[in-house]
Amino acid sequence: MEKTSTAPGRADASFDLLSKFEPALMSTSRLYANGRQQVAIEVLLVPMLHNEAAELTPAELDSVRLVHYNTGDELSDAWTIAREKNEYSYYPEPGRDAATITRVSRTGEGKRYVIELYVSTTESEGLSRKLALAITRESDGLVVITNGEKLPPNNGIDQSVTLQMVKVPTYSIQNYPFEKNIVREVALDGGPSGPGRVREDGGSPVFIANYHFTAVDNSNNTIMFKSLEVESGGMIQWHDKVAGEHYASYTGYAVPGSDDIVYNPEIELGHLHTPEKKVRDPAEDTGTIVLVGDVNIPFHYNSAINHDGPCRVNAIDEYGNGHALFVRFKDTSPTGRFDLVLYK
Repeated sequence: MEKTSTAPGRADASFDLLSKFEPALMSTSRLYANGRQQVAIEVLLVPMLHNEAAELTPAELDSVRLVHYNTGDELSDAWTIAREKNEYSYYPEPGRDAATITRVSRTGEGKRYVIELYVSTTESEGLSRKLALAITRESDGLVVITNGEKLPPNNGIDQSVTLQMVKVPTYSIQNYPFEKNIVREVALDGGPSGPGRVREDGGSPVFIANYHFTAVDNSNNTIMFKSLEVESGGMIQWHDKVAGEHYASYTGYAVPGSDDIVYNPEIELGHLHTPEKKVRDPAEDTGTIVLVGDVNIPFHYNSAINHDGPCRVNAIDEYGNGHALFVRFKDTSPTGRFDLVLYK
């Protein structure tokens, strides 16, 4: 199919025939309809002019894209076609390793152009779309589409790819392991005073614990995360909400790939306590929620009332799917501040 534009262009056409205009899937054709996960397509394009190899203009190379096969219509704003792979993994396909693609030059001998397209969408999950390639000739705005049109410059090329939009999986809280790992503990001289001032496991109230944020799918495969955000940064809970109290626990978090801890800047910790800047014993490809307990954090009314949780946790996994959960202290009892609970 050809479409003619009235937009002015160059006087001379750069090509009058396409001897090849072919897509090849470099990943699975399936993708989650989350707008992040991509399908990789390599395009081979060989233009001709007067039966000789031709050279495309930069604008023509940039115009190579996908359109609807049956109608030739342009894709809606729900689709994104990029020329670079993003950070998210392709849809998992058993028996095929599509984690990386070796990039090749867009030009080569004989004016063979190899172009890589990375496609993502938010279009309705559960559907499939048959897509053709398209290129716009700069000289006259002619759009050439690979849907079998037998008029030059198409030359009867009939090439397409069919992409399948997959429903984003639904997970229960059981899909999110959330285990406490004590990474620092300091014994108090003489021991803590009063009931409820030690952890239920008998440990010191001065401690640091990591909760690594991961998930497992419904086939028990581990899912890693690319991003993590705890809204407000964190929360705090004192042993008791009274003036003079100084036993408290609070939280921070670190994003995947970083050991820098982010805290809630609105929480007042006093001048006697210094928060840790780095995660101790970080885990690769996971976010970390850090729980800190100490005995030298003076009670601060605004922090206790307005920043005691829960906190919303927003994460994006390796396949681009979003996850929204909440984290809170175990309960409001004096010992409830020693543990965290993740819930939906």
